[in-house]
Order: sequence, then structure tokens, then C-alpha cells
Amino acid sequence: MEIYILTMKSLVTNIYKSILNTNIKKIIRKKFTTLFLRLLYNYNMEERKLIIINELKRLSKKTNISEDDIIRDLGVDSLDLAELLFEAEERFGVSISDDQLRDVKTVKDIISMFTN
Repeated sequence: MEIYILTMKSLVTNIYKSILNTNIKKIIRKKFTTLFLRLLYNYNMEERKLIIINELKRLSKKTNISEDDIIRDLGVDSLDLAELLFEAEERFGVSISDDQLRDVKTVKDIISMFTN
């Protein structure tokens, strides 16, 4: 999955660069730029999801984690979870409120905080 995402990103980046280097009409360039930014945004959201799941795997020592897993069932202690959330806030530039933290029950809850 990660290799596919990286390959898609480099492919789209190369196409984008080649279009910018041609004498294509502005309107087509603008539409492609919009499409490129959407693809890049989706790539970043998928990358964030993978980073969070991989970090939870490391903390829980569980090899198979799904979005529906309940956090407390993973065996991740509250200090490790707080550290993960703090690092994710810093890395992704997202601020999490206390209300959002209280509502975290599943892996999907954590992912949605950093991808919405």
C-alpha cells in the first residue's frame, strides 16, 4: 500500500511538472492544478492514517490493527497514547480539544481527528 501511494505521488508529480513546462492554456493548467492538489491532499490523509496505525502497532505490539479496534483492547497505556497524540498534533499541525480526547474509543476515532 505504501509503495503504491509513493508511486502514485511521483507519477502525478511528474505529470504535473511536464504540464507546467509546456505552453498549455491557462484554464487547463488551473484545472490540473486543482486536481493535483486534491490528489496530494488525499495522499497526505492516507499517509497520516498509515503513520498512526503503525505507531499504534509499535506501542501495542499487535501486528494486525483495524480502524474498528478499541484502544483499551490494544493494551496501549494512557501515557503512551497521550504521547502519540501529542506527537501527531505537532507533526500534522492539528490541535485536539479536550472534548475530542474524551470521545476517543477506537482507532478510527484517532485517525479521524487527524484526517478531517
